[in-house]
Amino acid sequence: HVIGRAFDAAVATAIISSPILSARIVTHLVRAGIDKSIAISLAPHIVKRLAKEPLLAFNTAKLVKDIARQIVDIRNTQEAIAVYKQLK
Repeated sequence: HVIGRAFDAAVATAIISSPILSARIVTHLVRAGIDKSIAISLAPHIVKRLAKEPLLAFNTAKLVKDIARQIVDIRNTQEAIAVYKQLK
């Protein structure tokens, strides 16, 4: 169990510290039609999620669901800010 935990920690550290991974995530999100500013703000969340659960990278359906949920959260936040600014 100790070796497994050490390996998991090493994988998580490698995932989080990879600027290439973040850049690739942004690139693919933009190619999928997501606004670049949203993609840039999503990338760190996706990286952290992958660090917690590395096998998620192989479960694309679950990963896509997580990304979609985060996009909706960002959109809702942006819309709420826009409405708030209009009320001022």
